Amino acid sequence: GAEWINALVRGLPVFSKARIGQIALVGETLADVRDVMVEGPSGILAAAHKGHRPKFEISRRRIVWPNGAIAMLFSAEDPDSLRGPQFEAAWCDELVAPQLIKAPTSQMCLATPSPPKAPCRIFLRDRAMICSSGSILKHISPRLTL
Repeated sequence: GAEWINALVRGLPVFSKARIGQIALVGETLADVRDVMVEGPSGILAAAHKGHRPKFEISRRRIVWPNGAIAMLFSAEDPDSLRGPQFEAAWCDELVAPQLIKAPTSQMCLATPSPPKAPCRIFLRDRAMICSSGSILKHISPRLTL
């Protein structure tokens, strides 16, 4: 998920036709989003390209990249908080799948274990979803720098 988010923000053509500027990061709790998705060993800050490292504004619950892209942090404990803000992409932890089933977006990365748990299988049955397993790095050109 973190590599995908950083690639979208940078506008890498393998992942998006244009740079993505508004992203939702959704986890079971805000602490989970911060500890795993943002600051974790495989989180956004750790996976960021050296010349494109974002700033984590913890008090505002957001990450800001040098190019102006913003990722906002949300908790599945308050699904209504996702109403209002407009997002071009979302990275959602598998535990929030039941809350998101009603409105998946066309640019969403759902982090799942292998094999995916039951709530995630609903997304995988959707014919519009493109499903892939393993590291995101195996799906891109070796010449592409994340």
